[in-house]
Amino acid sequence: MNSFEELYISARTCNRCYPGKEICVPQPDTKNASGKADILFVAERPGRNGAGKTGVISFDNDDPTANFFRECFRTFRDVH
Repeated sequence: MNSFEELYISARTCNRCYPGKEICVPQPDTKNASGKADILFVAERPGRNGAGKTGVISFDNDDPTANFFRECFRTFRDVH
C-alpha cells in the first residue's frame, strides 16, 4: 500500500469532524491524475455536486471546483 492509499483510507474512516456521519472522500480521476504527478492541488473539500455524484475528483465534473481548475489549466496553457 502506498502513502496515498493510506491517506485515503484514513480520511474515509475518520469521524473526528463529523462523528456518526458518512462523508464523501472521492478518488482522483485516473484521466486527470497519476501516481507520478509533480503537483497535487489540495482544496478544502470537493463539491458534492460533482465528486459527490461521480465518486471521483475530475475536471469533467459539473461543479465550481472542476470549472475553476479547467479554466486555470486553460489559462496556464495559453500563457506558456
